[in-house]
Order: sequence, then structure tokens, then C-alpha cells
Amino acid sequence: MSGKFSNFALRASLTYAAAAGLWILLSDAVVAYLFSDPAHQAIIGTYKGLAFVGMTALLLYYLGRAHWRRYEKEAAARSKTEQAMREMLEVYRGLFEVNPHPMWVYDRETLRFLAVNRAAIARYGYTEAEFLNLTIADIRPSEDVETLRDVLANAPAGFNESVARHRLKDGAVILVEISGHTMEYAGRPAKLILAQNVTKRMEVESEIRRLNAELERRVAERTAELEVKNRELETFTYSVSHDLKAPLRGIDGYSRLLLEDHSDKLDDEGRRFLNTVRQSARQMGQLIDDLLAYSRLERRTWKTAEVELRPLVELLAAEREEEIRNRGGEIRVDVPAISISADADALAMALRNLIDNAIKFTGAEPNPVIEIAGSETETGCMLSIKDNGVGFDMKFHDRIFDIFQRLHRSEDYPGTGIGLTIVRKAMQRMGGSARAESEPGCGAIFYLEIPK
Repeated sequence: MSGKFSNFALRASLTYAAAAGLWILLSDAVVAYLFSDPAHQAIIGTYKGLAFVGMTALLLYYLGRAHWRRYEKEAAARSKTEQAMREMLEVYRGLFEVNPHPMWVYDRETLRFLAVNRAAIARYGYTEAEFLNLTIADIRPSEDVETLRDVLANAPAGFNESVARHRLKDGAVILVEISGHTMEYAGRPAKLILAQNVTKRMEVESEIRRLNAELERRVAERTAELEVKNRELETFTYSVSHDLKAPLRGIDGYSRLLLEDHSDKLDDEGRRFLNTVRQSARQMGQLIDDLLAYSRLERRTWKTAEVELRPLVELLAAEREEEIRNRGGEIRVDVPAISISADADALAMALRNLIDNAIKFTGAEPNPVIEIAGSETETGCMLSIKDNGVGFDMKFHDRIFDIFQRLHRSEDYPGTGIGLTIVRKAMQRMGGSARAESEPGCGAIFYLEIPK
């Protein structure tokens, strides 16, 4: 304010000096020109002087009043600003005091505490006076003091965060998460600190890490054990399949030889019995093959790749086209030319089983029709295989995908009861799903949902 006043005074003085000098010189010249009598000149000069003094006084009055009003406005504004700052400081002080977490301000040069809030006093156990006689090194375990000094020496200005150990007055050590911001306090370089006790949280996180490590170790052990058991199971499966199929081949072979070489010595019932034995042997062989296929599906390594859907479906339909055409039927394919991400072999196995299933259950239909359709969805691709066969009751929907579950007699519709189980397993392994819709006597529709 004094600087502004000095500038104003200097400008006013120079302006007044210039105006007064011009007035004196010009007014005297005019009076001398108009009045030749010295007595008149003296009288007029006196009045002129009085008029000049009056005008000067009036000018100084208005200039002083304008400046004083400006000074009053500036003083009022300054007072208002100072009051707002005092109120703001009171608000900040109140926030500092009532904060539920310990807070303090310390001198960045001496490391002494300059101010502490009530939470710090309550949590750390020191009185305010005791705090103000300590440095921040005094609340650290002795073995951490050297590290603290290194951290402070390299700490960047501004806001920063860290985790440290603090020692309470009773000697207990806690873990705290520190948030700090550099500032000035009472004209001193200082730092404002907020300390949050994270001892429990860190202990929980440490326990979670320990449990995760233990879980990973156990999973690795169980995985290794499972791999050994899977290898043993695979060896056992192939061994059993070989041991089971060898006598089946013998039963079928000797039964065939009996029928071929000694048929004339058997009556009709004997020949029927032998044919039943051969049929049962073949069915048992098919069951073993299907179980092996299911076992391989469980153990196989899945290879996901881009699969062109339409060529795959057309190839599978062509494999069965002649068989269904000989029965007076047809296979219709309406699949878009899209590429999907899937295991081609597993998808082909699922589709092949569904096509074979449709052919089997349209066996009594004079004009069987199988329709294979597909469409893109928001989440992937949907395939459907529809037939006009015998269908089934939807209350048995969940059963049809379970292993060895059959809804029709094997004499009417032969099979092993594993095909639809393979379909569901293949789709599950690809992250998709399989479901069906049907009514007795109205055919069935099987849906395969393949994710992107």
C-alpha cells in the first residue's frame, strides 16, 4: 500500500508543479497586457493569488478524498481477504484436529514435530508436549533410523507415499502407510504427514500370500499325482480294452465258424442263439470303443484354432448322405461361411454323434429329414441339428446327456448310451454347452453353443 501511495504522491506533485508554473507565468502576462496601471495590477494579482489558493485547496480536497476512498476500499478488501484466510485456516486446523487418522507437521531440516492432531496423541501414546520435544526419528525403531535418513535425503518434493514401521510410546511396533506433502509452516520448510495403521491389513495380505503359495504347492503336487494316475489309467484302459476285445473277437469268430461250418447240425433256435451271441459281442466291442473315445476326450490336449464352419459341417454331412438317401431321406445344410475358434476334432466328434443320433432315431420314418443350421450370436455361434424322428419327453432332458442313460429300448434303437455324453463333454471342454428340445413323435432339435 505504501508503494502505491508514494507513486500517487509523486505523480500528483509533478502535475501540480507543472500546472502552477504555467498558471503563474501565463496569468501574470495576461494581467500586464490588459492593465497598465501598477495599482490595478497589484489588486488583480492579489485576487488572482487568492483564487489560485482556493482552487489548489479544492483540488487537493477532491484528490485526497478520492485517494482516501480508494484506500478504504483496499483496506476493506484486504481485511475481508485476511478474514477469509483466517476462517480457511480455522477450517483446515479443524480438519487436521478431527481427522480420524494420526496427522502431524514436522520441520524438514530439524525433523522435529511442529504440530500433531488428537488422533496421533491417542494412537501413539505421547502427549502433545512430548510430541513437540521429539523428532520423527524418535518414533522409528532404532534399526530403521538410518534407512529413514536415506529416504528423506532422496525423497522428491511434493506429494509422496510409503510404508514404514513406527514405534509407539509403549514400545509396540506398527506398520503405517504414510502420505506426505511438502509445505511451509510458520515460515519454516515443513512436511504434512497422514499415517494410517495398516498392520492388520498387511498381516492379512501376508497370510493370503502364504495360503496362496501353499495352495499353489498343493495344486502342483495334486497335478503331478493326477498326471501319474492318468498315465496309469491310460495304460490300464488300453490293457483292459485289449484283454476284453480279444475274447470278444474269439466269441464272435467261433460263433461265426459254428454258423458257417455246422449250421446244418443246429436247429433254428440254436442258430438264433448264436446270432444273438455274435450281436452281443459286437455290441460289447462298440461299447468298449465308445468308452475309449470318452476316456480319450477327458485326457486329450485341447487345440483351439480357427475353424471354417461350413466346410466342416458339409464334410460330416457327406459322410452320412448316402446312407440316409438310400432310406429316401435327405440332409439339409444351412450354415454360414464363418470362422470360429474351437477344437476342430472335438467339434467334429460332437457333430458326428448328433448326426448319427438323428439317423438312428429316424429309423422308422419313411422320409427322414435331418437339418443342420447355424448362425452367429453376440457371444459366439449356435449350431442346431434337427430331425423328424421319434423325439422324447422333455422331462427326461437332463438324463439324455448322462452316460449309459437311454430313453428307448436297445432292441428298437441300438446304441451304447455314450454318444450324447461325449457331445456334452466336448462342448464343456470348449467352454460351450449342449441342449435339446423335443416332443414325443415330433422329432428333436439339438443345439450346440460355441463361444467366441
